[in-house]
Amino acid sequence: MDSRDDRPYKIFTVEGIDGAGKSTLIDTLHRTLPGLTLRERLSPQMGNVYREIIDEPTGWLVRYQDVVPSQVRYASYIVDAIMQFRCRQPRYAEYDWLLFDRWLPTYEVYCGDLGKHEAWYRRFAAFIPQPDVLCYLRVSPTVALERLVCRGDWTVDNWDRGQLLTDLERLAARYDRLMADSGCVVVDGDGEPEEVARKVLSLVAGVRA
Repeated sequence: MDSRDDRPYKIFTVEGIDGAGKSTLIDTLHRTLPGLTLRERLSPQMGNVYREIIDEPTGWLVRYQDVVPSQVRYASYIVDAIMQFRCRQPRYAEYDWLLFDRWLPTYEVYCGDLGKHEAWYRRFAAFIPQPDVLCYLRVSPTVALERLVCRGDWTVDNWDRGQLLTDLERLAARYDRLMADSGCVVVDGDGEPEEVARKVLSLVAGVRA
C-alpha cells in the first residue's frame, strides 16, 4: 500500500461504459496538461493473454469474458496491476501524471459477483495505489451506442444493435450503483468532448495546485 504524498507523480483515472469518451478525454489531457504525462492501462497483460488463448483461436466468435470465471479474471487482473506498479515504478517516477483509461471499477462491473471470497479480493486490491482523481464519465447508453457506430467499433459489426444497447444499459446501471459510493467525480459524458475536457481540466488543476 502506498501513500499519495510519497510518490512523485499523480494518478488520474477515468471510468465509464464503452462510448463514454474515456479515450478522447485521456488524449486531450495528454496533450494539454502541464508537465510530463503518460497514458497507461491498468493490468496490461492479462486481457491480452485471455484473448490469445480464447478469442483469437475462435475467430472472435467467443469472448473470454464469457468463458473464464469471473473470480479467476478478477484475481488475475489484480495480480497484474500490483506487479505493474512494482515493475514500472522507475519509469513512472519520471512523469508528473499517469493517465489511466479505466481503473478497478471496470473489473467489478464486468466480472460481476465475486463470490464468498470477495473480502479477500478487496484486501488484495488495496495494494494497488489509490488514484488522485477518479472520474466517472456518465453517458446515456443511446449516446454511447451512436458513438460506437460512428467509430466503427467491432461490437457494432458482431452484435445486433438491440443486443448491444441492452448490454450498454446493463453495464451503465452497474456503474451507477458502484460509483455512487466510490468517492469519484461524476462528469456528464453526453456533452461535447471539448466541454467535458474543460470540466476535467479545471478539476485536475485543483488537484495539481
